[in-house]
Amino acid sequence: SVCFVLRGRPTTASYPLSRHGARPSSGLPSAASGDLLVLPALLPYRLALGAVTCTFILLLAGGLVHATDSGLACPDWPTCYGSFTPEMTDGVEFEHTHRAVATLVGLLTCILGIMIWQLRRDEPELKRLGWAAVAMVVIQGLLGGLTVILKLPPAISMAHQPGWSTKRNGSTGAPSTSTSK
Repeated sequence: SVCFVLRGRPTTASYPLSRHGARPSSGLPSAASGDLLVLPALLPYRLALGAVTCTFILLLAGGLVHATDSGLACPDWPTCYGSFTPEMTDGVEFEHTHRAVATLVGLLTCILGIMIWQLRRDEPELKRLGWAAVAMVVIQGLLGGLTVILKLPPAISMAHQPGWSTKRNGSTGAPSTSTSK
Protein backbone atom coordinates (compact mmCIF):
# COMPACT_ATOMS: atom_id res chain seq x y z
CA SER A 1 0.00 0.00 0.00
CA VAL A 2 1.14 3.57 -0.60
CA CYS A 3 0.78 6.64 1.57
CA PHE A 4 0.83 10.17 0.11
CA VAL A 5 2.24 13.08 2.09
CA LEU A 6 1.15 16.62 1.29
CA ARG A 7 3.61 19.44 1.89
CA GLY A 8 5.98 20.76 -0.65
CA ARG A 9 7.00 17.86 -2.84
CA PRO A 10 4.86 14.72 -2.45
CA THR A 11 6.58 11.55 -1.32
CA THR A 12 5.49 7.95 -1.03
CA ALA A 13 6.17 5.29 1.53
CA SER A 14 5.47 1.57 1.13
CA TYR A 15 4.32 -0.45 4.09
CA PRO A 16 2.27 -3.60 4.68
CA LEU A 17 -1.27 -3.50 6.01
CA SER A 18 -2.33 -5.77 8.83
CA ARG A 19 -5.30 -8.06 8.49
CA HIS A 20 -7.51 -5.31 9.95
CA GLY A 21 -6.11 -2.46 7.85
CA ALA A 22 -4.00 -1.01 10.66
CA ARG A 23 -0.83 0.70 9.56
CA PRO A 24 2.42 0.31 11.46
CA SER A 25 3.67 3.60 12.87
CA SER A 26 7.36 3.10 12.15
CA GLY A 27 8.77 4.45 8.92
CA LEU A 28 5.84 6.72 8.12
CA PRO A 29 6.10 10.49 7.88
CA SER A 30 4.58 12.26 10.84
CA ALA A 31 3.52 15.78 11.78
CA ALA A 32 6.63 16.00 13.95
CA SER A 33 8.85 15.56 10.89
CA GLY A 34 7.27 18.65 9.31
CA ASP A 35 4.75 16.88 7.06
CA LEU A 36 1.29 18.38 7.44
CA LEU A 37 -0.99 15.60 6.29
CA VAL A 38 -0.67 11.91 5.62
CA LEU A 39 -3.30 10.58 3.20
CA PRO A 40 -4.27 6.96 2.59
CA ALA A 41 -3.55 5.84 -0.96
CA LEU A 42 -7.23 5.30 -1.74
CA LEU A 43 -8.38 8.75 -0.63
CA PRO A 44 -8.13 10.36 -4.11
CA TYR A 45 -10.02 7.41 -5.59
CA ARG A 46 -12.71 7.60 -2.91
CA LEU A 47 -13.09 11.36 -3.36
CA ALA A 48 -13.40 10.87 -7.13
CA LEU A 49 -16.04 8.19 -6.59
CA GLY A 50 -17.88 10.51 -4.21
CA ALA A 51 -17.72 13.33 -6.76
CA VAL A 52 -19.11 11.09 -9.50
CA THR A 53 -21.92 9.90 -7.22
CA CYS A 54 -22.77 13.46 -6.16
CA THR A 55 -22.70 14.57 -9.80
CA PHE A 56 -25.25 11.89 -10.66
CA ILE A 57 -27.44 13.07 -7.77
CA LEU A 58 -26.95 16.65 -9.00
CA LEU A 59 -28.24 15.71 -12.45
CA LEU A 60 -31.30 14.08 -10.87
CA ALA A 61 -31.89 17.16 -8.68
CA GLY A 62 -31.52 19.44 -11.70
CA GLY A 63 -34.04 17.31 -13.58
CA LEU A 64 -36.47 17.73 -10.69
CA VAL A 65 -35.94 21.49 -10.73
CA HIS A 66 -36.74 21.54 -14.45
CA ALA A 67 -39.67 19.09 -14.20
CA THR A 68 -41.31 20.98 -11.33
CA ASP A 69 -40.64 24.38 -12.93
CA SER A 70 -38.77 25.42 -9.78
CA GLY A 71 -35.91 27.19 -11.55
CA LEU A 72 -36.89 30.56 -10.10
CA ALA A 73 -38.24 29.30 -6.77
CA CYS A 74 -35.27 31.10 -5.23
CA PRO A 75 -35.27 34.62 -6.70
CA ASP A 76 -31.70 35.48 -5.71
CA TRP A 77 -28.30 33.84 -5.88
CA PRO A 78 -26.25 32.50 -4.13
CA THR A 79 -28.73 32.81 -1.28
CA CYS A 80 -32.41 31.94 -1.41
CA TYR A 81 -34.66 34.71 -0.13
CA GLY A 82 -31.55 36.17 1.50
CA SER A 83 -30.77 33.00 3.46
CA PHE A 84 -28.65 29.90 3.04
CA THR A 85 -31.32 27.96 4.96
CA PRO A 86 -34.65 29.08 3.47
CA GLU A 87 -38.09 27.72 4.20
CA MET A 88 -38.55 24.65 2.00
CA THR A 89 -41.89 25.37 0.33
CA ASP A 90 -43.24 26.18 -3.14
CA GLY A 91 -40.43 24.55 -5.10
CA VAL A 92 -37.65 25.97 -2.94
CA GLU A 93 -36.94 22.42 -1.71
CA PHE A 94 -36.00 21.36 -5.25
CA GLU A 95 -33.98 24.43 -6.19
CA HIS A 96 -32.17 24.71 -2.87
CA THR A 97 -31.33 20.98 -2.81
CA HIS A 98 -29.92 21.33 -6.33
CA ARG A 99 -27.76 24.25 -5.16
CA ALA A 100 -26.56 22.37 -2.06
CA VAL A 101 -25.56 19.28 -4.06
CA ALA A 102 -23.90 21.50 -6.69
CA THR A 103 -21.86 23.16 -3.93
CA LEU A 104 -20.74 19.73 -2.71
CA VAL A 105 -19.78 18.68 -6.26
CA GLY A 106 -17.81 21.92 -6.68
CA LEU A 107 -16.02 21.42 -3.37
CA LEU A 108 -15.11 17.79 -4.12
CA THR A 109 -13.92 18.68 -7.62
CA CYS A 110 -11.72 21.51 -6.32
CA ILE A 111 -10.21 19.25 -3.65
CA LEU A 112 -9.49 16.60 -6.31
CA GLY A 113 -7.92 19.21 -8.59
CA ILE A 114 -5.60 20.31 -5.79
CA MET A 115 -4.75 16.71 -4.91
CA ILE A 116 -3.92 15.92 -8.54
CA TRP A 117 -1.73 19.02 -8.72
CA GLN A 118 0.14 18.01 -5.56
CA LEU A 119 0.36 14.24 -6.01
CA ARG A 120 0.83 13.88 -9.77
CA ARG A 121 3.46 16.48 -10.57
CA ASP A 122 5.05 14.24 -13.16
CA GLU A 123 1.83 13.73 -15.17
CA PRO A 124 1.01 17.00 -16.97
CA GLU A 125 -1.89 15.50 -18.95
CA LEU A 126 -3.63 14.35 -15.77
CA LYS A 127 -3.04 17.77 -14.21
CA ARG A 128 -4.63 19.47 -17.23
CA LEU A 129 -7.66 17.18 -17.01
CA GLY A 130 -8.00 17.90 -13.29
CA TRP A 131 -7.94 21.66 -13.81
CA ALA A 132 -10.33 21.33 -16.77
CA ALA A 133 -12.79 19.55 -14.47
CA VAL A 134 -12.46 22.34 -11.89
CA ALA A 135 -12.99 24.98 -14.59
CA MET A 136 -16.08 23.22 -15.96
CA VAL A 137 -17.66 22.93 -12.51
CA VAL A 138 -16.98 26.60 -11.75
CA ILE A 139 -18.44 27.64 -15.13
CA GLN A 140 -21.56 25.53 -14.50
CA GLY A 141 -21.99 27.17 -11.09
CA LEU A 142 -21.68 30.64 -12.59
CA LEU A 143 -24.12 29.74 -15.38
CA GLY A 144 -26.58 28.50 -12.76
CA GLY A 145 -26.25 31.77 -10.87
CA LEU A 146 -26.67 33.84 -14.03
CA THR A 147 -29.74 31.78 -14.94
CA VAL A 148 -31.38 32.83 -11.68
CA ILE A 149 -30.14 36.44 -11.62
CA LEU A 150 -31.18 37.10 -15.23
CA LYS A 151 -34.51 35.21 -14.88
CA LEU A 152 -33.94 32.20 -17.19
CA PRO A 153 -32.54 33.74 -20.37
CA PRO A 154 -32.69 31.01 -23.06
CA ALA A 155 -29.01 31.09 -24.09
CA ILE A 156 -27.69 30.79 -20.52
CA SER A 157 -30.34 28.24 -19.55
CA MET A 158 -29.37 26.13 -22.56
CA ALA A 159 -25.69 26.22 -21.61
CA HIS A 160 -26.46 25.32 -17.98
CA GLN A 161 -28.81 22.39 -18.57
CA PRO A 162 -27.54 18.99 -19.62
CA GLY A 163 -29.26 17.95 -22.82
CA TRP A 164 -29.42 21.59 -23.91
CA SER A 165 -33.20 21.78 -23.41
CA THR A 166 -34.77 25.22 -23.83
CA LYS A 167 -38.44 24.41 -23.89
CA ARG A 168 -40.35 23.87 -20.68
CA ASN A 169 -42.39 21.00 -22.12
CA GLY A 170 -39.35 18.72 -22.00
CA SER A 171 -38.53 18.61 -25.71
CA THR A 172 -34.93 19.00 -26.77
CA GLY A 173 -35.55 21.88 -29.11
CA ALA A 174 -34.64 19.68 -32.08
CA PRO A 175 -36.56 20.22 -35.31
CA SER A 176 -39.77 18.30 -35.54
CA THR A 177 -39.88 15.36 -37.93
CA SER A 178 -43.65 15.35 -38.20
CA THR A 179 -45.29 16.66 -41.34
CA SER A 180 -48.44 18.49 -40.36
CA LYS A 181 -50.41 20.36 -43.03
